[in-house]
Amino acid sequence: MPSAPINLTVGTFRDITTTTDTPRWSTVSALEAVSTPGQDRVTVPTGTTKLIVSGSGLIDLVFTILSSDTSTYTPLGVWFLQTSGTEDPHGVANFSLQGITSSTITIRNLHVNSGPATARRKWEYYLVIQRQDGKIGIIDPDIENEN
Repeated sequence: MPSAPINLTVGTFRDITTTTDTPRWSTVSALEAVSTPGQDRVTVPTGTTKLIVSGSGLIDLVFTILSSDTSTYTPLGVWFLQTSGTEDPHGVANFSLQGITSSTITIRNLHVNSGPATARRKWEYYLVIQRQDGKIGIIDPDIENEN
């Protein structure tokens, strides 16, 4: 199974249970598709926090959660919301949680409903994280199937 390592750096952390900020989720200060031999299907356009997934077939997106300060974060889960098209509103046909470790979360991109370039399918995805002090946060980068 091909995999794409992705470094996701948490910027401003917001505890979802206490914040009154809008939006309530934590910010992503950096998103980087790690360059690995043979992996050119996942890119992050410069200056964005949007993943572009191209090509066909299965690919595992392996997110490593990093911090812009001295905090450490553990991924707890993920959920999806389709923002273009209506075939897969919660992402269950296109994404599958494959595993969680103390610092990574792996999501399989199944590429079922990618659509033509003129009708690319997009999802919001929300990663639930826990800071070392037990506080819970949500991070929200974008993902787009490009083929």
